[in-house]
Formats: sequence, C-alpha cells, structure tokens
Amino acid sequence: MARRVERLPEVEPEYQDLMRDREGTAHKYQEIRSRLMEAQVSEGLEVQRKGERFSLIDPADLPERPERPNRPVLLILTGLLAVVGGVGAGAAAEQLDETIRTPYQLSLAAGMAPLAVIRYLPMEEEVLDVIRRRLYWRWAGAGAVVVAAVVAHYLWLPLDIVWFAALRKLGLA
Repeated sequence: MARRVERLPEVEPEYQDLMRDREGTAHKYQEIRSRLMEAQVSEGLEVQRKGERFSLIDPADLPERPERPNRPVLLILTGLLAVVGGVGAGAAAEQLDETIRTPYQLSLAAGMAPLAVIRYLPMEEEVLDVIRRRLYWRWAGAGAVVVAAVVAHYLWLPLDIVWFAALRKLGLA
C-alpha cells in the first residue's frame, strides 16, 4: 500500500487528463443528443405538414402608374414655370428694346410729329425667309412632340399603358 501511495504523484496528472477527456466527451455526447432530439422534432413537424404547400393563386401585377414622385403635378408646375419664365423674358426684352417702330414712338423721341410715313415693303428674299422660318418652327414643334412622347414613354409611363388607360376611362376597352 505504501508503494501505491508513493506512485500517486506520478499517476495523478494522467488521472486528471483522463477526467478532462471524459468531461469533454460527455459534453459532446449531450450536445449531439440534443441535436438528434431537435432533428427528430423537426422531422415530425415536416411529416405532419406534408400536405401543406405554398402556391401562388394571384400573381402580382405591375402598377399602372408610379407611386412617387407625383409626375402630373411636377409636369404642371414645370409647364407653369416655363410659361411664366417665357412671359417674363419677353416682357424684359420688350422693356429693354429702344427701337422706334411706330410714328407715335418717333414723335415721342423727336419731340414733334413726323411729316410723312413711308410704309416698309419687304423684298422677296425676306418673304421667303419668313416662310422658311415658319416651316422650320413647324418641324421643330413636331419633333418636340415626338421627343416628349419618347421621354414620357421611358421616364414616366409606357405609352401603351397610357393608351389602354385612356381607352378604359373613355369606356372603349
């Protein structure tokens, strides 16, 4: 027995290692056992819900108009701002223009009435130039309408949706 007591310090570290390994193994065993229980519970739930399936009855539709920004209000405000700006620029240009165009303006500038007024007769080139300019502005207006339609189609709402919405509102579709 004395021999056993003498060997105790040599055997004790080995014993501590074995006890530590046993505790680690027991902890792993408990962890694996709890995972097995969880897996069995979820398998049971899956078996019970075997008949349940998710099926889409009514698929989502694309919206006909965007939620924000409020494009009609933006369009109206932009148009209003453009008209006010154009009228203001025209009024400013008219106020700053000092050209004499009428006999009354001449009498105000000279301090006396003119004796005679000779009417301006445009030359043929000037008449053709006016006709060309009017034709140019008509084509520019038509081009602006096309560009506005393309911009509205890509940035606001596709034109086919606008067309069918208008037909539906008129009761034709």
